[in-house]
Amino acid sequence: MNPFNPRSWLGWARELGQFAALRRSARGGFIVPPGPPGTAQIPLPSRVWTSKSHPWWVLLAAMLHQLRPECMLELGSGRSTIYLSEYATKCDKILVAADENPAWVAAGNMIANLGGLRTDCIHHVAIRERDGYYDMDRVRGLLPCSPDFLYIDGPLGTRDGLLSDPYMRELCAGARIVILDDIQWEPIHRQMQALTELGMHRTSTIIEYDIPEDTLRALAVMVSEELQPHIDALVQCLGIETSEFPVSRCIPRGRVPT
Repeated sequence: MNPFNPRSWLGWARELGQFAALRRSARGGFIVPPGPPGTAQIPLPSRVWTSKSHPWWVLLAAMLHQLRPECMLELGSGRSTIYLSEYATKCDKILVAADENPAWVAAGNMIANLGGLRTDCIHHVAIRERDGYYDMDRVRGLLPCSPDFLYIDGPLGTRDGLLSDPYMRELCAGARIVILDDIQWEPIHRQMQALTELGMHRTSTIIEYDIPEDTLRALAVMVSEELQPHIDALVQCLGIETSEFPVSRCIPRGRVPT
């Protein structure tokens, strides 16, 4: 594309106008103005992408660049999906991202499309009633390979299906890199402790972050022993602050949101 071509400028101006026309609703989502007759609008979900700390996004990008995962699985899409999608698209890697909200899947793919990224990465996967976690049979059907990178987020709840499902345990045991979000909740913190001993013996590097008008949160980066020196070097080089975050600081099980 020639950036000096007037048609390019007109196209960019039109897209900028579309974004400018969005207005925030009282619930914190966005209202999309009606389009021309015969066109369909993708409704943006009411929940918003609450961002983690800037140092975390820097570390995530650096980890992808340094460790070069080949096949990534993300359970629970969000802002991280765009980082992973950009890496997958531009480095010719595989990403499968799952989310239980169809509108969120549509919005994520729309944003990926606007950025020139692949739009076949984010998929709708329902939550199983029996354990409150993703339908792993559906996930198995989406994965073309055994992931060496897992980003585990998803529905808050207690995520009991995370370690009770045999296939999920198999995935966790085989991945070189496991990122577990929301370990400030006691049940998920205990899952982190179990994951450090499942399969490859791992070390957890914990990053805390604040969300506006919300509680303090934390996530854990768990890698196999041979990769831990790379994580330590990145954390030191980038000046990322890490935390011990013992279970005594966690929010008890009874207060985990659903």
